[in-house]
Amino acid sequence: MMLKKICKNFVLKNLCLAFFFLISKTAFSQSGEDLVRKMHDKYFGRWYRTFTFVQTTEIYRNDSLIKTSTWYEAAHFPYQFRIDLGDPKDGNAVIYLEDSTYRFQNNNLRSVTAGTNPFTFLLGGMYAVPLDSALSKFKHQGYDLSKMYSTTVDGRKVFVVGAASAADSLSNQFWVDSEHYYIVRTIDSDNATRFDAKTSGHVQLNNGWSETKVIIYVNGKLRQVEKYADLRADVPLDDRLFDPKHFGEWHWFK
Repeated sequence: MMLKKICKNFVLKNLCLAFFFLISKTAFSQSGEDLVRKMHDKYFGRWYRTFTFVQTTEIYRNDSLIKTSTWYEAAHFPYQFRIDLGDPKDGNAVIYLEDSTYRFQNNNLRSVTAGTNPFTFLLGGMYAVPLDSALSKFKHQGYDLSKMYSTTVDGRKVFVVGAASAADSLSNQFWVDSEHYYIVRTIDSDNATRFDAKTSGHVQLNNGWSETKVIIYVNGKLRQVEKYADLRADVPLDDRLFDPKHFGEWHWFK
């Protein structure tokens, strides 16, 4: 009788272990593309479309602070983003559009280059376009959506998309909070330059989220610390703010 009871318990225990192993394996078998779909399902059409904030910017070289300034920034998702480097009246700004970057100095256009700011899409732009367009954009930016693993940041569980394990610190990847789906870190490489941006102090804005602090490393060296203030979502923004042809005609900060 005792032998039968022992055998029965042994079988039940192993069945339970097998069940939990199967559940665990299923939970971690999702890909980065699966996660992007969940993120998009949650926030598509709900995330704020416009965003303004004032940023205190600290510039570092050789781990030493060399300059502190105030920037004025505005976004209109999915692709428009503008940074005024100092008082907007001085006319020193960068305007990022979908595939081009315009740089102004003293109210004069100084350069136009290909490419844009990848943060604009990651931090809200992806929720203003259809899912297929979002997936295509991620792949175009060099993220391998078939790879993903989980880890923790400041005690919170996060998913890392674009890398298969913590041993990979070179592939393009973005780190996502597992509960609220905001971005907590991005790693991107441009030729021989590696950008590593860590975000923190997230606050809820309307139906979306925003970081309030960003620490940026370039090739492993501290380059920039950003602190946000006066964050406002879904504010009315005149189209001229992001139109290089109408630079200087209108600004949100007055």
